[in-house]
Amino acid sequence: MEHLELEGRFDRPWVMADRQEGGELSLLVSIRPGEALRALDGGVRAGVNVCLLFDVSQSMEQDGKLGAAIAAGRELVDLAESDSILSVVAFDDEAYVLASGLTAADKPRLYDALEGLRTVGGGTTNITAGLGCAIDQILAQPHEGRARVIILLSDGEDNTCKPDVIHAAVRAADADVQLFAVGMGQGYEADFLKALVAPSNGSLFGHADVQRVKEAFIDLAVTLSNVVATQVLLELSLAEDALVGKIYKASPDQLFLGAARPNPQRKLTRRVGNIDRHKEYAFLYALQIPTDKIGPHLIAHAAITFDVPALGVRQARVERRLAVEVTHDRALAERRDGAVLECARRVQITELVERFVDAHHAGRAEDTARYLDLLIRKYNDVNDAKMVNHYHNIRTELVRGGQISRSMINASVVASTVVRGGGELPVLVDDSF
Repeated sequence: MEHLELEGRFDRPWVMADRQEGGELSLLVSIRPGEALRALDGGVRAGVNVCLLFDVSQSMEQDGKLGAAIAAGRELVDLAESDSILSVVAFDDEAYVLASGLTAADKPRLYDALEGLRTVGGGTTNITAGLGCAIDQILAQPHEGRARVIILLSDGEDNTCKPDVIHAAVRAADADVQLFAVGMGQGYEADFLKALVAPSNGSLFGHADVQRVKEAFIDLAVTLSNVVATQVLLELSLAEDALVGKIYKASPDQLFLGAARPNPQRKLTRRVGNIDRHKEYAFLYALQIPTDKIGPHLIAHAAITFDVPALGVRQARVERRLAVEVTHDRALAERRDGAVLECARRVQITELVERFVDAHHAGRAEDTARYLDLLIRKYNDVNDAKMVNHYHNIRTELVRGGQISRSMINASVVASTVVRGGGELPVLVDDSF
C-alpha cells in the first residue's frame, strides 16, 4: 500500500520533433494521501508540537489587536486535540517564554499564558529573536513523530536585519519545523511574511480586520488535527539534457518559489512538510528539453520520502519516472493537459504580484504601472471581478497620490496565494518591457 500517492503530469505528453529548437514544458508534481490513508479514522493522526509565536511590540497595543490575538490563540487551544503539545512565546525586541511544552488538555495554564501577552512587550519588532526562541521550544520537546509547527502572528514591520529573519526561517525548515504566518491590521508586511513561510512550505494568512484573525487560527487548528504524514521531502532528479527554470507551489495554496538551483547531481529538493488527509500538495516546474530525437524521452525521476507516525511508518519512499514522447505527429503534439495549463496560468499571477510589489518598493513607477495593467488583464482572464476591481483601485490610488498603501499591497499578496479556478488557457507573463 502506498500511503502517499505521487503523480507527475506534463502540459504536453507529446512534443513535436524539431532539430533546431528545444521544447518548453510545464511539469506538475502532485502529492496526496492514498485512498487507504484517507479512509482511516482519526486514530491515524500524527499529533502536533506547536509553538504560538505572538508579536507584542508597541503597535500591538493599538486598535484591539492584542485582545484579538489572545482570542485567536484561545480558539486554537480549544480546538486542539488533547494530546497536542503547545508552547506560547511572545516577542518585541526580545523573546519571552510564557508556556513551554504543555498539552492542550491543560487549558487553564494555556489561557493564563495567553493572557500573559498583556504583561510583556511594548518594544520594537525583532522577529529573529522570536523565531529563534520558538524553534528552541519546539526542539526541546520529544519528537515522537509529531508534526512540528510554528504559528507566527505579527502586525508590523520587522525592525532588525531582514536577512537574519530569513536565516531563522531556513533554520526552522532545516529542523523540519513548518512555519505559518498570520498578518493582522493595516501595517504588517505580507510580502516579507510570505518569504518567511516559503522555505518550510508553510502558508500565509492575513486580515486587515483584526477580529478576523481568529478565522486563520481556526483554519490552522483544523489542518493540524488532520495531519497524517510528516517530514515529507520531494526530490526531482533531472535527466542530463533537461533544463529547469522557475518553480511554483501550486497547491493547497500558491507561491512563486523562484529560479531552480539543482545541486551538482542535478537534483532538486523541496520540503513539503506535513500532509493534511484532505489536501493535495503540488509544485509546478518550468522545463526545457531537446527535441531532435524521436521516441520516449525521460525527463526526470521524482521521489518522496515521508513518515506516517501513527502507523509506525518511517522514511517510506515512493518513486515515479517522468517522460514525454517526441513525435512527428502534429495532431498528437497539439494535445494539451488542460489541468496543467490551468495551473500554470494561475500560479504565474503569484510571480507577477511579486514583481509588481518589488517594482513599487524600488520606486520604479513605469514598471509598477505596467505590472498593474498586466494584473488587471490576468485577473480578467480568470473571471475574478473582485481582484480586477482591486487593481483598478490601486491604479487610481497610484495616479492620485503616487503611492500605494500598505493595506492594498497586503491584500494583493495574500490574494495571490489563494488557488482560484476558471478563465482561459494561460498566456505567459510578458515582462520584457
